[in-house]
Amino acid sequence: MTAKILKQQSFTAATNYVYKEGHSEVIDYSGVMITDPLSAAASFNAQAKLRPDIKSPVGHICISFHPDDTSILTNDLMVQLCKEWMTGMGISDTQYLLMRHLDTQHQHMHLVYNRIDNNGDLISDKFWYRKNE
Repeated sequence: MTAKILKQQSFTAATNYVYKEGHSEVIDYSGVMITDPLSAAASFNAQAKLRPDIKSPVGHICISFHPDDTSILTNDLMVQLCKEWMTGMGISDTQYLLMRHLDTQHQHMHLVYNRIDNNGDLISDKFWYRKNE
């Protein structure tokens, strides 16, 4: 499993990307309307307003798996692995959307989350690249 930390400037851009029509499915979420990308972005933006001083509240991670793991990668296992990764990175008590992409040979999923947690506190991104290794 490898996780690539992506930089996104807006929740609209992130949700438009992860909702690839016909090529993605929601496998887990919390605190987000999931009917379409704009509804999801609106959910994220509403919570981000708790901290208007934060210029980039968007968290976007792509988690990829080795091709040999394809036969064992159920949605439930992918969710479990993502939640373990989130815990290790200190991402908790916040909105998130987990989408499995079906558009490539390698299995992968995208996690979009709000760096402004449910209490209005900022989820730090310090040392993320080191933690992610």
